[in-house]
Amino acid sequence: MALAWKRWFVVLGVVLGVRLLNPVNVAVVDGRSMEPAMHDGQLFLIDRLRYRFVPVARGDVVAFRHGNDVFIKRVAAIGGDVLWVLVSPDGEQMEWNPDSELARVRVLVERHPVLGRIERQVVPAGHLFVMGDHRDLSYDSRSFGPIPVSRVIGRAIW
Repeated sequence: MALAWKRWFVVLGVVLGVRLLNPVNVAVVDGRSMEPAMHDGQLFLIDRLRYRFVPVARGDVVAFRHGNDVFIKRVAAIGGDVLWVLVSPDGEQMEWNPDSELARVRVLVERHPVLGRIERQVVPAGHLFVMGDHRDLSYDSRSFGPIPVSRVIGRAIW
């Protein structure tokens, strides 16, 4: 009986060790939100170790948890960065834009004032603003807001 328990603990230790020490996961792109960089059905790796040693940076493509799903998006802004939000006349936040896109949004609002107004917002410390490369097809931080860095699983490699 004691030998069976020892074997069980050894097997459990090996399984947990492989899971915890495994630095890479394999995943599949589901959808077109990251085109043209990544395509629906494409395999990619998730480097789970990188962000234990270096911080997430603007431009990184990360895999993260949102609800029960895992998403893959590009980091558009990090904590402390300024975003410009297009707010409709009834107060609904319609579009979030990184600081680099302010000029485009200003021109849009100046040409079509009925769209609303532009408000300045700052990404909270410890959060990321993520967006899909194919903006028209992406469900991202423009819809659900900045995500906590703690939700990041790792960096996408393809």
